[in-house]
Amino acid sequence: MSGETDLPDLAAGFALRDRLVRLAQAVLRADELAARRPTFGTAEVYLTEVRYGVGELLQIVDCGGWPSFALVGRDGLDAALVIAQAASVEEQVTLRRALATAVHNGCVPEPHLVHLAALIARARGTPIDDADRFGHEADDGTA
Repeated sequence: MSGETDLPDLAAGFALRDRLVRLAQAVLRADELAARRPTFGTAEVYLTEVRYGVGELLQIVDCGGWPSFALVGRDGLDAALVIAQAASVEEQVTLRRALATAVHNGCVPEPHLVHLAALIARARGTPIDDADRFGHEADDGTA
């Protein structure tokens, strides 16, 4: 009997979930600090946390796709979305593609994709269309 299964590696899942939650908490704490004490220093702290968190999420997604519910649970999925919300629009588009694939494969609930697609559409001033369901750019390149 082989030692391989189709079950997720729980140790890796717990570690990834913990990593995502810690990154999201750092982003949220820095955001709260910047909102309470709006100075250039607190803004720099916020931007530093966001750049680091988004960079880590992009690396995670690049290496293994958007984390699945089975691997990181609801807390990990929500943390990844918090980090993605803080990303630049261009980074959000990249992340949306990975998230759309995970939704399509049944690994992540669709409301996560709807939320990210709405943020992108709002930032760009464009409507959401069916291309957003699949993480593709609209035909005119504006979605």
